[in-house]
Amino acid sequence: MEPLTGDGGEELSLLSLQGNGEGEPLQPTQQCKGDSSWRLNFDGIHLNFLQLALYTIRRWSMTVLENVNSLVGRSATPEHLQKLTYLCWNHHRAIRHIDTVRAYTFGSHYFVEVDIVFPATMPLREAHDIGEALQEKLEELPEIERAFVHLDYEFTHKPEHGQSVNHTLRKHHTPSTNKS
Repeated sequence: MEPLTGDGGEELSLLSLQGNGEGEPLQPTQQCKGDSSWRLNFDGIHLNFLQLALYTIRRWSMTVLENVNSLVGRSATPEHLQKLTYLCWNHHRAIRHIDTVRAYTFGSHYFVEVDIVFPATMPLREAHDIGEALQEKLEELPEIERAFVHLDYEFTHKPEHGQSVNHTLRKHHTPSTNKS
């Protein structure tokens, strides 16, 4: 098999590429004798294709991990939850108890869930207005995408929806045993 030759008769290799620095970054160069690895030659600087691939894979993997962590609904830091609790507690003097404060990632921002307790005798309209104002205050924070404020008149109740359903299922579910 005859070697490839360029316009000037020089021997060329498809394994070696060189940039001339004048607008054409990749051009065939003379064959590198004894070098069988795939390399890019940019003005004399050789980068091994494998190194380039590993570098690219590493950078993309780091980017994916950063974004996955923000998309999976990771909880906010304790300091952030303390800040939210402080804002809720000092929002209105009629708030008697804060039952729950949750914040979890949603993209680069947080979803916030707050359960606050008012006196049982407070009119619904007044409780609603206070809760809505708290929701708007929380959503004004730059790191909050959406806030949900749940109003209640007591805090000694059973766990909320999903938790009580799972507990009930576990309590009443008995695995079938096949005794033969």
